[in-house]
Amino acid sequence: MERLTRTAPPPKPGEADHPELHAALGTLGALDREVVLLWAWEGLTPREIAEVTGLTPNAVSIRLHRAKKKLAALLDRKNDDMAGHEMGEGRSNR
Repeated sequence: MERLTRTAPPPKPGEADHPELHAALGTLGALDREVVLLWAWEGLTPREIAEVTGLTPNAVSIRLHRAKKKLAALLDRKNDDMAGHEMGEGRSNR
């Protein structure tokens, strides 16, 4: 917990390198946003996030899955497409 309180808060949406991402994070509820940030920025596992938030590890996993799905939709990405890759990249035409 002490390590989390020492980290700098995320930049505001207008000041961020990725304003779309921060805007999308802003649409999540406070607890879902905290779960995502603990997972993505702090590298915590669902079990560790559960200890911090007081949720069960299963509840954390469910919230994380739903929040990531919502963020992907808000950022106009499809779960079955690999972001940053062109469709034909790395595939044989044979």
